[in-house]
Amino acid sequence: MKLTRQRQKAPSPQLNMTPMIDCVFQLLIFFLCTSSFMTENHLVTQLPAASKEKPAQEPLPPVRIVVSRVGEGVMMTCDDQACATFDGLVEKLKARRAIAPAPADRDKDRLHVIIEGQAGVPFAYMAGALDACHQADLYSVAFSPKGIGQ
Repeated sequence: MKLTRQRQKAPSPQLNMTPMIDCVFQLLIFFLCTSSFMTENHLVTQLPAASKEKPAQEPLPPVRIVVSRVGEGVMMTCDDQACATFDGLVEKLKARRAIAPAPADRDKDRLHVIIEGQAGVPFAYMAGALDACHQADLYSVAFSPKGIGQ
C-alpha cells in the first residue's frame, strides 16, 4: 500500500490591522490632549504714513558696465564710453557718483551698478570691475549676462 501525502496550501500572508489602528488612535488622543488652540485677536503692524509730497529726487538709472570679448582681448565700457583700464573705470564711476544725489539715511545707495559680462570673458575682468565699483564707493552691484536687463 502506497501512502501519499497531501500537500497543504500555504496560507496567504495577512496584515493584522488591529495593533496599527490602536497606535494611530493613541497618537491622535495624545496630540489632541497636548495641543493648544489659540486665535490671534490682533496683529501688530506698522504701515508707512502716506504723504502727498513728491519724492525729492527721482531715482537715477543704473550704471551699466559691459565687459565683452573683442578678438583676443577684452573691452570694457561704462555707460557706452570705452574704458581702457580699471583705473579709468574707477574715475568714470567716481564722476558718476559725484553727480548722484546724496543718499538718504534709510536708502544708503541710490546709485546702482549692473556689470554685464559676455560669455567667454575671463572672471578676472568681472572681479576687476567689481573691485573698481568698491573703489568708487558703489556697493549696490549686480551681475547680469550681456543683453539681460535692458
